[in-house]
Amino acid sequence: MINKVFFAVFVVFWLFLFVFNIIIPKADFSEEENRMLAKWPIFTWEKLFNGEYAQEAEEFISDHFIFRNEWVIVKNLSEQIIGKTQINNVYIGKDGYLFEKIDYNSSNISNAVENIDRFARKIANTSLFYDSTKFNLYQSGKIT
Repeated sequence: MINKVFFAVFVVFWLFLFVFNIIIPKADFSEEENRMLAKWPIFTWEKLFNGEYAQEAEEFISDHFIFRNEWVIVKNLSEQIIGKTQINNVYIGKDGYLFEKIDYNSSNISNAVENIDRFARKIANTSLFYDSTKFNLYQSGKIT
């Protein structure tokens, strides 16, 4: 008997989510994420057969799922409670500060070194020292 009640509650819950997902108005922009939300994909047979249609539909459903922002908050809080310090390439610092993870590669570092070197040449008595692990600016023999 208890299994039938549990099953009925489970089915009613998912039907509730399904119906509300269909009838709630869809937003175009998420202020919380500062991005445009996915639009329902335009159907073509080519998109259907190559899997692109299903991928776009999944993105739409994910972006417009009912109570999405609340689910994201619960997920992030639960991950913080278990001690995670990085969630979706964002580090959680002291006092709730958030820091984006930056992927460094050799071209980014080379561009940064060139820009710093160009800047250093413009100001007097400054030279640039670079090694593979850190940057240091020397001004008149003192590290700044």
